[in-house]
Amino acid sequence: MSPFTSISFLSLIKLIWKNKKIQKKYLTRILLIFFVSFFLIWIRKLESLFFETKIKKQSIKNSPIFIIGHWRSGTTYLHNLMSQDSQFSYVSTLQAIAPDFFIIANKIFRPILNHYLPSKRGIDNVDVSLDYPQEEELALANQSDMCWLHFLSFPERMKEYFQEYVLLDNLSEDLFSKWKNNYIKVIRQTTYYTQSQCILLKNPANTARVRLLLDIFPDAKFIHIYRNPYDVYFSSKKMYKKLISCSQYHDISPENLEENTLYIYKNLMSKFLEEKHLIPSQNLVEVKFEDLEKYPLIEIKKIYKNLNLFESSDFEVVFSDYLNTIKNYKKNNYFPTLTCIKNVNYHLGFVFEELGYEMQKL
Repeated sequence: MSPFTSISFLSLIKLIWKNKKIQKKYLTRILLIFFVSFFLIWIRKLESLFFETKIKKQSIKNSPIFIIGHWRSGTTYLHNLMSQDSQFSYVSTLQAIAPDFFIIANKIFRPILNHYLPSKRGIDNVDVSLDYPQEEELALANQSDMCWLHFLSFPERMKEYFQEYVLLDNLSEDLFSKWKNNYIKVIRQTTYYTQSQCILLKNPANTARVRLLLDIFPDAKFIHIYRNPYDVYFSSKKMYKKLISCSQYHDISPENLEENTLYIYKNLMSKFLEEKHLIPSQNLVEVKFEDLEKYPLIEIKKIYKNLNLFESSDFEVVFSDYLNTIKNYKKNNYFPTLTCIKNVNYHLGFVFEELGYEMQKL
């Protein structure tokens, strides 16, 4: 099932109009989404009638904590782990797939959504639930056409979507303002629904948006998690291929996908390294995924200490209980070709150097 099945009807029309290229074999998919999206118009209007004014008035008193890092660097693992701490709220999977009607959907459509929601993520077999943490980027995609994730439907425009809505290049002042307002709206919705002033957000796209996020939230805290670039690249390529297959309206060649994967990794990390100095040292902590995986409690304690976060009396118990539930999880293995390794070495040498990983010699 496409993650954009519940996209707003107006946004869907805009996407089709802007992109136009749809292959015949995907017509059934888009017709299904048209039907669902059209049906949900009245649900959206109902939620807007009851809650839109309240959400607009909702203040965001505390800056969020942002978990950043390239896709497949361990951001989900860290997000799921830290969200066990009840002091944090987060964008739930329910909010992400139904951002403009999740309050009503929680009461009316939960059984239906539970039925169609897979129990595991197809890309890595991580557990899925409507109440689990999710990236706010997915919420943006389901309420607006202005989101980078729509490359999954139009993969030939993968680079363009990345440039426009991750790097936020070449956007007019008006479009930039709309994107920014959409983003803040998602955080207001979370704050209103959870009534929490300590929001934990995980979004790899934000790795390249440090300057923007600090403009909106000057006191924001950042946790940058990183991982061996070979693992990140090969896992990312597999992820893109899997997610595109669920959402695409036209095909993309394997060569194009590989080129785009390298381009995105290179430019995301370049932008982060360019803007990293803007974050006050007391508001940034960097975590090596391999260390977090091996010594999770030690690394979590380091995060809390460096960011001056509150530790409850049952701090270790809460995290240990969760870690016990996932102790049998097994990661995917990757068997790269020599050509792939050469390409990674050539394009991402600066990432190896910056993060302290050793490149394979060929």
